[in-house]
Amino acid sequence: MQNFSIGIVQVLIAAFLWSTGGVFIKAIDADPIFIAAARSAIAGLILLPFIDFKKLRFSFGLAALLVSYAYTLCSFVIATKLTASANAIAIQYTAPLWLFIFTVIMTKKVSLARIIPMAFIGGGILFFLMEPVSGTNAAGNLMALSSGIGFAALSYFMSKPQCIAGVGLISLCNLTAALCMVLFIPYPISVSSISTVGWMSLAYLGIFQIGIAYIFYGKALETVAPLKATIIALIEPILNPIWVVIFIHEIPTIYALFGGVSILIGILLDIKASNSTPRENVSVSNS
Repeated sequence: MQNFSIGIVQVLIAAFLWSTGGVFIKAIDADPIFIAAARSAIAGLILLPFIDFKKLRFSFGLAALLVSYAYTLCSFVIATKLTASANAIAIQYTAPLWLFIFTVIMTKKVSLARIIPMAFIGGGILFFLMEPVSGTNAAGNLMALSSGIGFAALSYFMSKPQCIAGVGLISLCNLTAALCMVLFIPYPISVSSISTVGWMSLAYLGIFQIGIAYIFYGKALETVAPLKATIIALIEPILNPIWVVIFIHEIPTIYALFGGVSILIGILLDIKASNSTPRENVSVSNS
Protein backbone atom coordinates (compact mmCIF):
# COMPACT_ATOMS: atom_id res chain seq x y z
CA MET A 1 0.00 0.00 0.00
CA GLN A 2 2.91 2.31 0.82
CA ASN A 3 4.57 1.65 -2.58
CA PHE A 4 1.23 2.28 -4.31
CA SER A 5 0.86 5.65 -2.53
CA ILE A 6 4.42 6.63 -3.48
CA GLY A 7 3.63 5.71 -7.09
CA ILE A 8 0.62 8.05 -7.13
CA VAL A 9 2.75 10.89 -5.74
CA GLN A 10 5.35 10.20 -8.45
CA VAL A 11 2.69 10.48 -11.19
CA LEU A 12 1.45 13.73 -9.65
CA ILE A 13 4.98 15.17 -9.61
CA ALA A 14 5.52 14.17 -13.24
CA ALA A 15 2.20 15.65 -14.37
CA PHE A 16 2.88 18.85 -12.41
CA LEU A 17 6.27 19.25 -14.13
CA TRP A 18 4.73 18.55 -17.56
CA SER A 19 2.06 21.18 -16.90
CA THR A 20 4.64 23.95 -16.51
CA GLY A 21 5.77 23.66 -20.14
CA GLY A 22 3.47 26.38 -21.45
CA VAL A 23 4.77 29.08 -19.11
CA PHE A 24 8.45 28.42 -19.80
CA ILE A 25 8.01 28.03 -23.58
CA LYS A 26 6.22 31.40 -23.65
CA ALA A 27 9.09 32.94 -21.65
CA ILE A 28 11.73 32.15 -24.31
CA ASP A 29 12.13 34.71 -27.08
CA ALA A 30 13.52 32.40 -29.76
CA ASP A 31 12.47 30.38 -32.80
CA PRO A 32 10.10 27.60 -31.63
CA ILE A 33 11.99 24.89 -33.52
CA PHE A 34 15.21 25.95 -31.76
CA ILE A 35 13.36 25.82 -28.42
CA ALA A 36 12.05 22.32 -29.16
CA ALA A 37 15.46 21.08 -30.32
CA ALA A 38 17.34 22.51 -27.34
CA ARG A 39 14.78 21.18 -24.86
CA SER A 40 14.97 17.67 -26.35
CA ALA A 41 18.78 17.73 -26.47
CA ILE A 42 18.99 18.65 -22.79
CA ALA A 43 16.37 16.05 -21.80
CA GLY A 44 18.01 13.35 -23.91
CA LEU A 45 21.41 13.95 -22.32
CA ILE A 46 19.92 13.99 -18.80
CA LEU A 47 18.28 10.59 -19.41
CA LEU A 48 21.20 9.15 -21.42
CA PRO A 49 22.40 6.82 -18.60
CA PHE A 50 19.07 4.94 -18.83
CA ILE A 51 19.67 3.76 -22.43
CA ASP A 52 20.70 0.11 -22.66
CA PHE A 53 22.83 0.33 -25.81
CA LYS A 54 23.41 -3.45 -25.85
CA LYS A 55 19.73 -3.99 -26.62
CA LEU A 56 19.46 -1.22 -29.19
CA ARG A 57 18.31 -2.57 -32.59
CA PHE A 58 16.94 -0.64 -35.57
CA SER A 59 13.41 -1.48 -36.77
CA PHE A 60 10.59 0.18 -38.70
CA GLY A 61 8.54 0.47 -35.50
CA LEU A 62 11.37 2.24 -33.68
CA ALA A 63 11.98 4.59 -36.61
CA ALA A 64 8.26 5.45 -36.78
CA LEU A 65 8.23 6.12 -33.03
CA LEU A 66 11.26 8.40 -33.23
CA VAL A 67 9.81 10.41 -36.14
CA SER A 68 6.35 10.77 -34.55
CA TYR A 69 7.92 11.78 -31.22
CA ALA A 70 10.05 14.45 -32.89
CA TYR A 71 7.08 15.84 -34.80
CA THR A 72 4.82 15.85 -31.74
CA LEU A 73 7.27 17.81 -29.58
CA CYS A 74 8.21 20.26 -32.31
CA SER A 75 4.63 20.95 -33.44
CA PHE A 76 3.50 21.40 -29.82
CA VAL A 77 6.15 24.04 -29.13
CA ILE A 78 5.25 25.87 -32.37
CA ALA A 79 1.54 25.70 -31.47
CA THR A 80 2.25 27.06 -27.98
CA LYS A 81 4.10 30.03 -29.47
CA LEU A 82 1.32 30.74 -32.01
CA THR A 83 -1.83 30.23 -29.96
CA ALA A 84 -2.95 30.15 -26.33
CA SER A 85 -1.23 27.53 -24.19
CA ALA A 86 -4.64 26.21 -23.14
CA ASN A 87 -5.50 25.61 -26.80
CA ALA A 88 -2.22 23.84 -27.58
CA ILE A 89 -2.35 21.38 -24.67
CA ALA A 90 -6.09 20.63 -24.95
CA ILE A 91 -6.02 20.04 -28.71
CA GLN A 92 -2.97 17.78 -28.39
CA TYR A 93 -5.07 15.56 -26.11
CA THR A 94 -7.40 14.74 -29.03
CA ALA A 95 -5.04 11.82 -29.78
CA PRO A 96 -7.64 9.16 -28.73
CA LEU A 97 -9.96 10.37 -31.52
CA TRP A 98 -7.29 9.87 -34.20
CA LEU A 99 -6.38 6.45 -32.78
CA PHE A 100 -10.07 5.53 -32.82
CA ILE A 101 -10.41 6.59 -36.47
CA PHE A 102 -7.25 4.66 -37.40
CA THR A 103 -8.55 1.54 -35.63
CA VAL A 104 -11.92 1.76 -37.41
CA ILE A 105 -10.21 2.13 -40.80
CA MET A 106 -7.86 -0.81 -40.17
CA THR A 107 -10.32 -3.24 -38.56
CA LYS A 108 -13.57 -2.08 -40.24
CA LYS A 109 -15.16 -2.40 -36.79
CA VAL A 110 -16.71 0.30 -34.62
CA SER A 111 -16.68 0.08 -30.83
CA LEU A 112 -20.10 1.42 -29.82
CA ALA A 113 -18.88 2.05 -26.27
CA ARG A 114 -16.38 4.61 -27.62
CA ILE A 115 -18.76 6.55 -29.88
CA ILE A 116 -19.90 8.94 -27.13
CA PRO A 117 -16.36 9.68 -25.83
CA MET A 118 -15.19 10.35 -29.39
CA ALA A 119 -18.19 12.64 -29.96
CA PHE A 120 -17.12 14.74 -26.95
CA ILE A 121 -13.54 14.97 -28.24
CA GLY A 122 -14.77 15.84 -31.74
CA GLY A 123 -17.08 18.47 -30.27
CA GLY A 124 -14.13 19.95 -28.41
CA ILE A 125 -12.23 20.31 -31.69
CA LEU A 126 -15.21 22.14 -33.22
CA PHE A 127 -15.21 24.64 -30.35
CA PHE A 128 -11.56 25.45 -31.05
CA LEU A 129 -12.15 25.72 -34.80
CA MET A 130 -15.05 28.13 -34.16
CA GLU A 131 -12.78 30.42 -32.13
CA PRO A 132 -12.67 33.87 -33.78
CA VAL A 133 -9.41 34.47 -35.62
CA SER A 134 -7.10 36.70 -33.59
CA GLY A 135 -3.45 37.12 -34.49
CA THR A 136 -1.96 33.72 -35.24
CA ASN A 137 -4.29 31.61 -33.12
CA ALA A 138 -5.93 29.90 -36.12
CA ALA A 139 -2.57 28.67 -37.42
CA GLY A 140 -1.61 27.68 -33.87
CA ASN A 141 -4.82 25.72 -33.38
CA LEU A 142 -4.25 23.84 -36.64
CA MET A 143 -0.64 23.13 -35.65
CA ALA A 144 -1.89 21.84 -32.29
CA LEU A 145 -4.36 19.63 -34.16
CA SER A 146 -1.51 18.12 -36.18
CA SER A 147 0.39 17.68 -32.90
CA GLY A 148 -2.56 15.63 -31.63
CA ILE A 149 -2.31 13.40 -34.69
CA GLY A 150 1.43 13.06 -34.06
CA PHE A 151 0.67 12.25 -30.42
CA ALA A 152 -1.69 9.49 -31.59
CA ALA A 153 1.02 7.98 -33.82
CA LEU A 154 3.52 8.28 -30.99
CA SER A 155 1.16 6.50 -28.56
CA TYR A 156 0.46 3.75 -31.10
CA PHE A 157 4.11 2.96 -31.81
CA MET A 158 5.15 3.29 -28.16
CA SER A 159 2.52 0.70 -27.24
CA LYS A 160 4.32 -1.78 -29.50
CA PRO A 161 7.30 -3.80 -28.18
CA GLN A 162 10.56 -1.96 -28.81
CA CYS A 163 14.18 -3.07 -28.34
CA ILE A 164 14.46 -0.77 -25.30
CA ALA A 165 11.77 0.61 -23.04
CA GLY A 166 11.01 3.04 -20.23
CA VAL A 167 13.07 6.13 -19.52
CA GLY A 168 15.87 4.90 -21.82
CA LEU A 169 13.47 4.94 -24.75
CA ILE A 170 12.41 8.50 -23.86
CA SER A 171 16.08 9.54 -23.88
CA LEU A 172 16.61 8.01 -27.33
CA CYS A 173 13.44 9.72 -28.60
CA ASN A 174 14.59 13.11 -27.35
CA LEU A 175 18.13 12.80 -28.71
CA THR A 176 16.80 11.76 -32.12
CA ALA A 177 14.18 14.53 -32.03
CA ALA A 178 16.88 17.11 -31.32
CA LEU A 179 18.98 15.89 -34.26
CA CYS A 180 15.97 15.94 -36.60
CA MET A 181 14.83 19.40 -35.54
CA VAL A 182 18.30 20.94 -35.93
CA LEU A 183 17.88 20.42 -39.70
CA PHE A 184 14.82 22.71 -39.73
CA ILE A 185 16.03 25.57 -37.53
CA PRO A 186 16.08 28.83 -39.52
CA TYR A 187 19.65 29.99 -39.85
CA PRO A 188 21.46 32.03 -38.77
CA ILE A 189 20.48 31.41 -35.14
CA SER A 190 20.72 34.54 -33.03
CA VAL A 191 21.38 32.83 -29.70
CA SER A 192 22.90 36.05 -28.35
CA SER A 193 19.43 37.60 -28.37
CA ILE A 194 18.13 34.99 -25.91
CA SER A 195 18.03 36.49 -22.43
CA THR A 196 19.38 34.89 -19.27
CA VAL A 197 15.80 34.09 -18.30
CA GLY A 198 15.36 32.43 -21.69
CA TRP A 199 18.40 30.18 -21.22
CA MET A 200 17.31 29.32 -17.67
CA SER A 201 13.84 28.46 -19.02
CA LEU A 202 15.39 26.18 -21.67
CA ALA A 203 17.47 24.43 -19.01
CA TYR A 204 14.38 23.98 -16.84
CA LEU A 205 12.35 22.54 -19.75
CA GLY A 206 15.00 19.97 -20.60
CA ILE A 207 16.10 19.00 -17.09
CA PHE A 208 12.84 19.15 -15.15
CA GLN A 209 9.82 19.45 -17.47
CA ILE A 210 10.88 16.42 -19.52
CA GLY A 211 13.96 14.80 -17.95
CA ILE A 212 13.11 14.61 -14.24
CA ALA A 213 9.38 14.27 -15.00
CA TYR A 214 9.94 11.10 -17.01
CA ILE A 215 12.20 9.62 -14.33
CA PHE A 216 9.35 10.05 -11.83
CA TYR A 217 6.79 8.74 -14.31
CA GLY A 218 8.91 5.70 -15.20
CA LYS A 219 9.31 4.83 -11.52
CA ALA A 220 5.59 5.36 -10.90
CA LEU A 221 4.58 2.82 -13.55
CA GLU A 222 6.39 0.15 -11.54
CA THR A 223 3.63 0.32 -8.91
CA VAL A 224 0.72 2.20 -10.56
CA ALA A 225 -1.41 0.68 -13.35
CA PRO A 226 -1.22 2.61 -16.66
CA LEU A 227 -4.99 3.30 -16.56
CA LYS A 228 -4.79 4.95 -13.15
CA ALA A 229 -1.64 6.84 -14.15
CA THR A 230 -3.47 8.14 -17.23
CA ILE A 231 -6.33 9.50 -15.13
CA ILE A 232 -3.99 11.12 -12.59
CA ALA A 233 -1.89 12.66 -15.37
CA LEU A 234 -4.95 14.55 -16.63
CA ILE A 235 -4.05 17.27 -14.15
CA GLU A 236 -1.50 18.34 -16.80
CA PRO A 237 -3.99 19.88 -19.29
CA ILE A 238 -5.90 21.37 -16.35
CA LEU A 239 -2.90 23.00 -14.65
CA ASN A 240 -1.08 24.11 -17.83
CA PRO A 241 -3.46 26.98 -18.71
CA ILE A 242 -3.78 27.93 -15.04
CA TRP A 243 -0.03 28.60 -14.76
CA VAL A 244 -0.15 30.60 -18.00
CA VAL A 245 -3.03 32.72 -16.67
CA ILE A 246 -1.17 33.37 -13.40
CA PHE A 247 2.31 34.09 -14.78
CA ILE A 248 1.75 35.20 -18.39
CA HIS A 249 -1.77 36.66 -17.94
CA GLU A 250 -2.97 34.81 -21.05
CA ILE A 251 -6.72 34.27 -20.67
CA PRO A 252 -8.31 31.41 -22.67
CA THR A 253 -11.38 32.32 -24.73
CA ILE A 254 -14.80 30.91 -23.91
CA TYR A 255 -14.41 28.68 -26.97
CA ALA A 256 -11.16 27.29 -25.56
CA LEU A 257 -12.77 26.67 -22.16
CA PHE A 258 -15.71 24.77 -23.64
CA GLY A 259 -13.45 22.92 -26.05
CA GLY A 260 -10.98 21.91 -23.33
CA VAL A 261 -13.73 20.70 -20.98
CA SER A 262 -15.37 18.72 -23.78
CA ILE A 263 -12.08 17.02 -24.67
CA LEU A 264 -11.32 16.19 -21.01
CA ILE A 265 -14.79 14.66 -20.57
CA GLY A 266 -14.26 12.63 -23.73
CA ILE A 267 -10.88 11.35 -22.50
CA LEU A 268 -12.30 10.30 -19.13
CA LEU A 269 -15.22 8.52 -20.79
CA ASP A 270 -12.82 6.85 -23.22
CA ILE A 271 -10.59 5.63 -20.37
CA LYS A 272 -13.67 4.12 -18.73
CA ALA A 273 -14.74 2.47 -22.00
CA SER A 274 -11.22 1.09 -22.56
CA ASN A 275 -10.87 -0.23 -19.01
CA SER A 276 -11.41 -3.81 -20.12
CA THR A 277 -8.68 -3.58 -22.80
CA PRO A 278 -5.29 -3.22 -21.05
CA ARG A 279 -3.38 -2.74 -24.31
CA GLU A 280 -5.21 0.53 -24.90
CA ASN A 281 -4.25 1.89 -21.52
CA VAL A 282 -0.86 3.22 -22.57
CA SER A 283 -0.13 6.63 -21.14
CA VAL A 284 2.49 8.96 -22.53
CA SER A 285 2.75 12.73 -22.27
CA ASN A 286 5.06 14.70 -24.50
CA SER A 287 3.96 18.27 -24.16
